[in-house]
Amino acid sequence: TSYTYFENLSNELLYEIFEYLDACDIYESFSNLNIRLQNLIISPSILLRIQLTSKSTSRVEYRCQHVIIPNSHRIRFLHFHDESLINTFFNHYIIDSSFHRLESIRLHDIKAEKLLTILIYLKSLPRLFSLNITIMDKSSYDLGNIYSLIFSLSSLKHNEVGTFGNKLPNIISHLTNNKFSMIEYMAIHNCYTLNQLNSLLHYTPQLRHLFCHGVIKSDKKFKKNLSMKLLHLKFICFEEVSVSFDEFEVFIKEIFPQLQIFRIGIFRYKNYLDGNRWEQLIKEYMPQLKRFYFSFTQDIKKDMQTNLIDSTDGFINQFNSPFWSERKWFRELKVYRKTMIFSIFPYKKEWIDLHEHMNTDTYSKQNSMEDNYISNREKSDHGIIQFTIEYHEDFDVNWRSIKRLIPTFKAIHFTHLNIEDNGVCINLLLNILRLLPNIESLKFSFMMALPLESSSIEHTRNHLLVSVTNKITKVKLGQVTEEHEIEFFINLFPQIEYLEVHSRFSDERTLYTCLENLSNELLYEIFEYLDAYDIYESFSNLNIRLQNLITSSSLLLRIKLDSESLLEDRCQHVIIPNSHRILSLHFRGHPCGELLIDTFFNHCIIDSSFHRLESILFNDIKTEKLLTTLFYLNALPRLFSLTICINDDDSPDLGNIYQLIFSLPTLKYNRLLTRADDLQITIPHVINPKFSTIEYLAVHYSCTLNQLNSLLYYTPQLRRLSCCPVTESDENFKNDLSISLPHLKFICFEEVSASFDEFEVFIKKISSQLQILKIYTLQNKTYLDGSRWEQLIKEYMPQLKKFYFSFTQDIDDDRMINSKYSTDGFINRFSSPFWSERKWFREIQVYCETMIFLIHPYKKQWANLHEQMNTDTYSKQNSMEDNYIANRKQTDHGIIQLTIEDYEDIGLNGQSIKKLKSSLEAIQFTHLNIHDDTMSINLLLTILRLLPNIESLKLWSIPIVKLESLFIEHTKNHLSVLAINKITKVKLGQVTEEQEIQFFINLCPYVKYLEVGCMSDTDVPLLMKLILMNRMTRIPDLCYLCFIIRMADENMVRTLAKIIDSEIVNDNYTIQRSGNKIIVHWKL
Repeated sequence: TSYTYFENLSNELLYEIFEYLDACDIYESFSNLNIRLQNLIISPSILLRIQLTSKSTSRVEYRCQHVIIPNSHRIRFLHFHDESLINTFFNHYIIDSSFHRLESIRLHDIKAEKLLTILIYLKSLPRLFSLNITIMDKSSYDLGNIYSLIFSLSSLKHNEVGTFGNKLPNIISHLTNNKFSMIEYMAIHNCYTLNQLNSLLHYTPQLRHLFCHGVIKSDKKFKKNLSMKLLHLKFICFEEVSVSFDEFEVFIKEIFPQLQIFRIGIFRYKNYLDGNRWEQLIKEYMPQLKRFYFSFTQDIKKDMQTNLIDSTDGFINQFNSPFWSERKWFRELKVYRKTMIFSIFPYKKEWIDLHEHMNTDTYSKQNSMEDNYISNREKSDHGIIQFTIEYHEDFDVNWRSIKRLIPTFKAIHFTHLNIEDNGVCINLLLNILRLLPNIESLKFSFMMALPLESSSIEHTRNHLLVSVTNKITKVKLGQVTEEHEIEFFINLFPQIEYLEVHSRFSDERTLYTCLENLSNELLYEIFEYLDAYDIYESFSNLNIRLQNLITSSSLLLRIKLDSESLLEDRCQHVIIPNSHRILSLHFRGHPCGELLIDTFFNHCIIDSSFHRLESILFNDIKTEKLLTTLFYLNALPRLFSLTICINDDDSPDLGNIYQLIFSLPTLKYNRLLTRADDLQITIPHVINPKFSTIEYLAVHYSCTLNQLNSLLYYTPQLRRLSCCPVTESDENFKNDLSISLPHLKFICFEEVSASFDEFEVFIKKISSQLQILKIYTLQNKTYLDGSRWEQLIKEYMPQLKKFYFSFTQDIDDDRMINSKYSTDGFINRFSSPFWSERKWFREIQVYCETMIFLIHPYKKQWANLHEQMNTDTYSKQNSMEDNYIANRKQTDHGIIQLTIEDYEDIGLNGQSIKKLKSSLEAIQFTHLNIHDDTMSINLLLTILRLLPNIESLKLWSIPIVKLESLFIEHTKNHLSVLAINKITKVKLGQVTEEQEIQFFINLCPYVKYLEVGCMSDTDVPLLMKLILMNRMTRIPDLCYLCFIIRMADENMVRTLAKIIDSEIVNDNYTIQRSGNKIIVHWKL
């Protein structure tokens, strides 16, 4: 829908807009537009945010009289920005129980006396969750009285108090009342002693997140009298600590057992620079600590040659034990102004891997059609030490300041250099690099001095020394504008592997509204997706610029031939004139594939003029025509990919074809298909054979292992091999593979009918480097020997990472329960630790009258909280911190899944289940996945009764629930399943009705994870209300709820959040959207 007037917007969209506006602005701007908007604004559905910022007393009084007081029951936020606003408001009005939806108050620059009065009234607010106070008072006052009133607020979760000045006006007296606060987030924006902090923490047993600006030295010894432990405290931040480590250690031991995040900033107190002491303290008293942020600041003195224990290199090397690297806590030394900061913090990945997060705007031009496995040196960055030079407007780093750090540079093996100071000239950079020979990565944010110096500096002694000795492989350059800026660093770092360049204008955005306005680069990218004929016909007559662009040699063309009638014209006007620009040439198949190829070669020949041709596909070509054509392809210097489908009634000898294919000098990918049977592959052995450069070979015809062996002799560079089908040889496998395949990483054999003995001899010869093996066999039960596979993989495939195995048989063949080849017999033969340790997962698939036994790498089926949830988050928690969920750690790698699928609408029935009964009872299936639209609920219950160990259930659709669920719930089947089932995870697809959800809620009372796939007509808010009601009674363990909604948006997130707010008392939840998923998580 196109909206051109504000008044035409929906109520939901207007509510969303109002979320970003102050209530007074809403009233002044929209109340007089029309009756609809006036009614909308006064509706109780919209909650108001009030921010009083105006200095005008009359304006404040007007807003209070006409907006705040009449709408007190609708106000959610009330923020005052200075003392005069507070006085004006409270001189005329009072905050009482009429503000029953008020959740957040901010009082900025308030006097202590006025604050005490206001806090008394705030006790009447039932939903006051957040209180932010800044006290501006030079007179003496006791914060103990203020905190007594704050702690008495019954629903307060978040509190921040700040005072002006470094010290408290008065020492906090010990609070006399014994009423404990519900506060979970407490921020103190001034300096306290540990004794004062201790007296506050005594009254906050629910505290989860503590922030304190400064911890100062006390005149008295710290009193170890914290009688109540802070069992929920997960986060602490102390920005400026100036007490002794001994005193701080006593305090930390009392309250930190549950701590997960700890931040501490130290100034000049060098006794905190004891790595062993910190290590012991964390191990014994902070066992759950996940993130540690430590900062020590000191001045750069003229004489850095102090004794070793106090010098920079002395204390930074104290933090280099395995304890720190195992936790991925990373050391950094930062120079800032005349200050040096030593930091420890969790490792943040600075350098992306190839293809990481590369999901859009990708242009790939590779010499291979396969996925290129890049063999990089595996390196852990967790032990790195970074040196950072940071910018300050009043201070530039110079050679004098660097010279003071020379002892540090010599003693510490810095591995990363980060320069954020635009005052660092190139000569100074070279001096720094000369002093840091172990640097592996350089990040340079500015290029200010380079244009003046780079041309003359490259042959100086410093430059030559750095270029010879440096080990830098990763470089990030910022604000680049000129070519020679890049050239300088390329010359300086010859071993570079990773280069990231940020243009000075890279953040500027241009809005394009016409195709003609797009850049050449963008048009080239669009043309990548189009056939050359479509490009010529669509764009050549638009304007001169596009005509020149299309005829430019920079644009390479993709040709797809599918029409014999247009072929002559296209050869004459497009292909032949542009032969030097053609990148790919594909001949389509039926119904005219053979005729297309004949017609093309009657008008055109592929010769050396096609010197940029990289990919050819022949569909339905005759053997005779193919042999002639392959001879000419030798003239192509860049032919990387060749796909051939032979259409011959006779059975050709593929040896002649492969001889010509293997002679192509640059070929990397070859796929050959033929429908003929009884093929011959005769390649005569010669004294000096010419080996092929092929890296990916796909054999799509009936091929024996002996025939495959003769081909592999000529492909020593092979990386990927696929073959379908693999048939049994008439003679024994010839173990004469005289050349090894050291690069072979991937094998896929489908429809294997060769014996396991023959396959074993073959695989032992070529599999030493293998990383991925896929093998699919039909009813050949000799392959169902788990011990034999285990031995074969251990001895001959030590590098195997992924194993895909498929065995297919008819259900009728699954007889003889005691036989080792019955379903339960062979599946249990793959149950040793060997399989679970490699995370290879067993599955039985059943469809129609067929059963498939599978082994494949584990794929995560059930999402964790916050996984990929990057958008539209609404959180209403009893904690302001990230909740670390302590769930039972369960490995899914030993699971056995049963999957039931329909086949051409032929589903499973009771007769099939009877045939499988013995197997279902004998195998301890843990997961059940049903992709069968025809299955009835009664049949589902029968299956579940036979599978008492099932933990998760996935149903793709439940169309028959509404017909049966009302009268089936008290049957013997249902009661039996209800009594024994252990299901905690349920995924339901295509849900439309309430009773569909209710049935499974009643059936699975222990469910913790519920995922609901909704149809376009599903009433999601209604389902949410139903689930919330059941969560309080039938399914109290539910902590994860996911709706999959095609049209999921922020409006739906807000709607569901409002339902949760209104339906339940405990509002400790997070709701998030990612794409078409809306996820609700409750903290139990």
